[in-house]
Amino acid sequence: MVLFTSAMWAVLAAVLAMIGLDVVSGVLAALACGSWSSSVMRQGLIHKAVELLILAASIAMQTLQQYADLSLPGIGAELSAIYYVVGGYIIVMELGSMLENCARANPRLLPDRLRALFGLTDGMEASDKPEAQETAENAENAENAENAENSEKTENTEKTEKEQEE
Repeated sequence: MVLFTSAMWAVLAAVLAMIGLDVVSGVLAALACGSWSSSVMRQGLIHKAVELLILAASIAMQTLQQYADLSLPGIGAELSAIYYVVGGYIIVMELGSMLENCARANPRLLPDRLRALFGLTDGMEASDKPEAQETAENAENAENAENAENSEKTENTEKTEKEQEE
């Protein structure tokens, strides 16, 4: 009897990789936002440890299922896939967390709908929004054109004044 199949190793590797990538993306987001906090990092690492404990408990339940009938009463469903369900849930949860971290580090990375889903629309500065940047560029171009026009008028006025003096 095999306790840990190659598929289970693959799930474990995927979970560990996603947890590692989430930690890295969280650190990068904190550095990008200037909000580094060791207490937040410690709390996040505790959450990751609890995820791994829950995954370990699902392995224990799946192993116990091989020796005892752990089917759910009235449903008859076995718990033999519990490890894969828990592992899949952790993977999806970590992916969502990484997307959130990346959007915090670079708000323009995600479309408005996804930013709203993660609650990041309020955190985005008005000057960071693409529309605001276009408006600012248009205003700057208009100001430059106005300055050039004013400069040209000033030059023409100076020429006229010199001609009148002569």
